[in-house]
Amino acid sequence: MTTSIKQCRQLADCLKLLAVFFYEPEMDLWEQEDILNRFSWILQKTNPSGVHLAQQMRVASKIIDEEQMKVDYAALFIGPFALPAAPYGSVYLDRNKRIMGDSTMTVLKLYREAGLKIDVKDAPDHIAIELEFIHYLYSMEAEAIQNDDPKKATSTASLRAHFLTTCLAPWVHPFCQSIKKGTTNVFYVNLADCLDLFIAEIAELESTPLQNHNLLPKENVDQLSV
Repeated sequence: MTTSIKQCRQLADCLKLLAVFFYEPEMDLWEQEDILNRFSWILQKTNPSGVHLAQQMRVASKIIDEEQMKVDYAALFIGPFALPAAPYGSVYLDRNKRIMGDSTMTVLKLYREAGLKIDVKDAPDHIAIELEFIHYLYSMEAEAIQNDDPKKATSTASLRAHFLTTCLAPWVHPFCQSIKKGTTNVFYVNLADCLDLFIAEIAELESTPLQNHNLLPKENVDQLSV
């Protein structure tokens, strides 16, 4: 479905900020750019039911120092041994739970379909990159609407809905559950709930609500050793 310019831009902004939190934390930069207050503000516009989670993230960022945030981030998402919450779609979508699996190739194909060349050090189905891709598609739709190009707006919205409901939404819930099981860091626990809620709501906005978040049997969604 196509949406208004304002709504597209607000959703794009929210997705861009969500992506920031899945890169290594840079607390000074977050403070300088007022990231967490901006996130709360944009959620009020796009996903009011998640505002209290963003507020808890902001409180946690004030009481957890940067060193501890980096340690907890690495323990969840980087390794070097077991990954409690591998941030890659293929770990949840592919039966063999491999990074750079078949589903990763599907993601790359859709990036190329959108006209993007992906040159990143990490796997292209990393959660932050996929969130930034949805951000990009909402931004492109807003630009097409502004330029009175309904054909491009519709095709962009269609690609976004397809990517969201087949490549991103199916693994977000088990990923978020893994975060919550894998850490006691309040910031990341609330981030997990916020991401889970937001993606479920925009999937519903696309008129394709999630039918039971779990894609794989629970026994197939566990820790990945690297």
